[in-house]
Amino acid sequence: MAGPASLLARTLHGFFTDDLPRQQAMSPPTLQSFRDSLKLFLQFVAGKKQEPSTLTFEQLTVEDTRAFLHRLEPVLKCVGSCSEGFWLRPRRRGPSIPKVG
Repeated sequence: MAGPASLLARTLHGFFTDDLPRQQAMSPPTLQSFRDSLKLFLQFVAGKKQEPSTLTFEQLTVEDTRAFLHRLEPVLKCVGSCSEGFWLRPRRRGPSIPKVG
């Protein structure tokens, strides 16, 4: 069972529900992407020791950020390779697209 939400959790909630949508005029898909990425990071930092909603600002360290990004690096390279291949495929094997004009 989760404990009371920390100042970090309350601040992030306000950031995603008030600041970004209104002040920054971000689209819902962008907000969802930011939220999902931050959620993964907080889950990584919390590990199995605690609930992400109970993390504090002081528990977010440069070392944890580096470790998280290092862990994602192989995944991001794969995504980049896969998406690059996806976009190149129609030029290689698909039907030609007629020129307009």
